[in-house]
Amino acid sequence: MTISNYTDEQLSARLGAAIRPENRASMERLSAAIEPRFIRCSTEKAEALFCFKPESWLCNPAGGLHGGIIATIFDNAMGTLVATVSQTFTPTISMDVDFMRPIRAGDDVYVLARLTKLGRSIAFLAAEMYLSEDLKDMCAGASGVYSVAGAQHK
Repeated sequence: MTISNYTDEQLSARLGAAIRPENRASMERLSAAIEPRFIRCSTEKAEALFCFKPESWLCNPAGGLHGGIIATIFDNAMGTLVATVSQTFTPTISMDVDFMRPIRAGDDVYVLARLTKLGRSIAFLAAEMYLSEDLKDMCAGASGVYSVAGAQHK
């Protein structure tokens, strides 16, 4: 799939703006605690790379990032991508997460989110989580389904 209604530069500007704290509809404590940053995108591949630096209080007693926080990070990345592309509020319909290895407190995590299908009312996305920007050593994966019912389709 490709994203044809934007150039890479236009999508980069919109995604970067979407995650800045002053532009988020609600930068509640949890969203602030995962510190989302936009890294890059490709309209040709319909994907975007984000970096998150979750705070240490989000870890479980074993010192690993809590699984619910990992799911939140995935939802943030996939939701930001699909909301930016569809230009509408995109509630999560469902999401599956697979955990492959622990993420320690203080680790930067990189999430590559990919739009796999944008339908008239539903969008399908996939994402992978890595501990480095070179996208080696995947530590978790996710798939999500989002409502895009309010989108203006061209």
